[in-house]
Amino acid sequence: MAAAGTKRKLDIAATTLLNEADEVCFTWHIKGLTPDSFTGAANGAAGRLHSPDFSALGKEWRLIAYLNGVKAEDAGHISHFLHLRTPNSTITPHAALSIGDKQDLLSADMFTTVQPPPDGSSAALGHTDFLSHKKLLAKPAVYFPGGIMKATATLKSTQLVVVEQGVARVAGVSVLPIPPPSALSDLASLLASGEGADVTLRCGAVHISAHSPILCARSPVLKAHLTGPLACSLDNVPVPPEIDEHTLRRTLTFIYTDELAPESAEEAQHLLNAADHYGLPRLRAICESTLAESLSVANADTCRAARRGRVEGRCAAFCGIERSSCDGHRRMAASEGRIACAG
Repeated sequence: MAAAGTKRKLDIAATTLLNEADEVCFTWHIKGLTPDSFTGAANGAAGRLHSPDFSALGKEWRLIAYLNGVKAEDAGHISHFLHLRTPNSTITPHAALSIGDKQDLLSADMFTTVQPPPDGSSAALGHTDFLSHKKLLAKPAVYFPGGIMKATATLKSTQLVVVEQGVARVAGVSVLPIPPPSALSDLASLLASGEGADVTLRCGAVHISAHSPILCARSPVLKAHLTGPLACSLDNVPVPPEIDEHTLRRTLTFIYTDELAPESAEEAQHLLNAADHYGLPRLRAICESTLAESLSVANADTCRAARRGRVEGRCAAFCGIERSSCDGHRRMAASEGRIACAG
């Protein structure tokens, strides 16, 4: 359809449809445009263009553009809509419309502004004043380079808006932005600040503050220390001498957040001792995995000497391989007094 005042017939063929699992991007190229295609176009149906229909998210859609507005009061603007074509449909996805570098998200409340839709058929979403002629004509290289205007609709299935009797509601999700989870970072901050702490762990000359409800919930050993029949004073909870300050602080970080990545095999060995002492099976498994992945000729016998469950088996296998291929290592291990490989 050619808009009023144009000297060339407009080509409105769609050229791109990218359809992925949860997002569809439809691009519509309108060719043969001149500045007069916009300023000389009539309002309403006479200046209306629409894309070919396209399938997305199980529905049929099309894009609609009014080159000089839907109504007289919209003159001087392009009106731009996403039109749901499937009869008797009641859903539309979270979507965005764009022309050039102009983009707007479509939200549920826009249904009330365009119902009934411009052509009187089923539901549509969009803006009557999407892009002003003033802005468009000031940057023709952006909005219709070479006489070609590119209009795009991006539809996401992850946020469905259900329309019932003209009222929009969200199905399963909120249209408001939801912040990411923060419980773990909040607990880490609580540990670092010591705010509200009621327990003091004594690690040599260092005293570290903590919170008894968290310690009791996470460690059966600490629960016994704090609440059992032989409970110690909350302000003087002893720490075994083999657990140094760094290891204790790292262990507490795990207790508060359930997350920790040992920075080295040496640290993993220290944390493994703490995990055993405080009854933390997940931390133990993390440390064992780190040790198993870091096996070498230099540390395999040492790790095996610790006799740590899964690590011991890996060490035995590793030592067997190394021993069969490296007599020098076996002699070195024996001369240093390390535990000999099982043969």
